[in-house]
Amino acid sequence: MTTSAIRLAPFVLIPLLAGCMSPPQAPRTIQPAPVAGQPAKIIVAEAGGTYVLPDGTRVLRDGAGGFTLPNGDYVRRAPTGDLILPNGNVCRASGPNFLCP
Repeated sequence: MTTSAIRLAPFVLIPLLAGCMSPPQAPRTIQPAPVAGQPAKIIVAEAGGTYVLPDGTRVLRDGAGGFTLPNGDYVRRAPTGDLILPNGNVCRASGPNFLCP
């Protein structure tokens, strides 16, 4: 092998080896669990049939006591007065407001 071939070998082999490697994994995001006794979110019931969601969005309450989220999902009111979120989580009634996990 000549000197120039030895100098070029890393430039040829490295790209070939790089193609065999798997891409790096994206870091996982872990959401902390809410502390017991302290709800993570509150839905506020306002006079006039509106709810204020934790992000500040206002939605209209329908005749059944539920409402439609901005993304089109429906939150229904349980016979107990709680709100049942589309993902199955329950926001417990606390006075006029709701405490959500």
